[in-house]
Amino acid sequence: MLTTQIRADGYQLLSAVFAPTAPAYLRQVPAVDVLRRVWVQQFYGPASREVWRSMEDSPPRAREITSPYDVDARYATKREITWVGYKVHVSETCDADGPNVLTDVTTTPSTTLDHSVTQPLQTTLVEQGLPPATHLLDTGYVDAENVVVSQEAHGIAICGPLPPDTSWQARAKDGYDSSQFRLDWAAEQATCPKGTVSSGWREGEDRHGERVVRISFPVGVCRPCPARIPCTTATSTGRKLTVRSQAEQEAVWAARHQQETAAFWEAYAARAGIEGTLSQGIRVCGLRQTRYIGEAKVHVSQLLVATAINILRVVAWLSGRARATTRISRFAALADAPRLRMAPV
Repeated sequence: MLTTQIRADGYQLLSAVFAPTAPAYLRQVPAVDVLRRVWVQQFYGPASREVWRSMEDSPPRAREITSPYDVDARYATKREITWVGYKVHVSETCDADGPNVLTDVTTTPSTTLDHSVTQPLQTTLVEQGLPPATHLLDTGYVDAENVVVSQEAHGIAICGPLPPDTSWQARAKDGYDSSQFRLDWAAEQATCPKGTVSSGWREGEDRHGERVVRISFPVGVCRPCPARIPCTTATSTGRKLTVRSQAEQEAVWAARHQQETAAFWEAYAARAGIEGTLSQGIRVCGLRQTRYIGEAKVHVSQLLVATAINILRVVAWLSGRARATTRISRFAALADAPRLRMAPV
């Protein structure tokens, strides 16, 4: 097979380059280093023969070289969309007395989680003298740590929906989720909705390295409790509860409570403008594709797109052209159209 031959040829070339008698400068050639990294990521060997790595033993997407022509590009999936390349994170103003201009463009590998960009982005805006009083963010950029650090470090209030509590108790109609427990942080105790005091309080980290508090309740009280079914499915232990540190957990509860108000969604509606910016960048300036290779060059091309958008918007504002409104599809417009009565035949 062709793949078998290519695999063997690659190993033969690498073996010759890294042989003790080979000139040392060959190992410093960038293309040779890329070949070595790709072969290590894709194959075992050579012992008796080279074999493909299984999917389970492949490197994580954030480290795997997807294309030898662009070693910075990464393979990513978002819902039904898959691509090889990068992410672009765009910030813009949304003041009513001027044009909405882009203030920052951040380029990251496609595997970078959105919420990890929030704090570096805010630091950049502060250093540029452009800190927002309120930062309107998509839900992917919002987490408990960012809400707390943003306010404490920069005095910036984050306005964006936090991801919902995914516990089955929160999803159940009558379940007892963490918000229904009373926490005494000073005494390191929690009280359940039925008045039972916790028997264990232990600080630690979760699998993502984030600070959490693990709380346990006595099995002798939980087992006969009439509220056991909507509280826990454990049979040999009492209820286990995991919460974040005090500042983060209280910020989560406050944010989720605020998200239930009409005022929150009225303020958050201004963020819809960034979707129009992305659409303009993609449709007018080709933001989604670039002819350049490497993260640094891709970032420059995205900066040029942002500059072009700013020029277009400033010219439109100086010319007195009104801002475009959110487009409504013809099908969606039918929902507000007057209904026609059908006359009997």
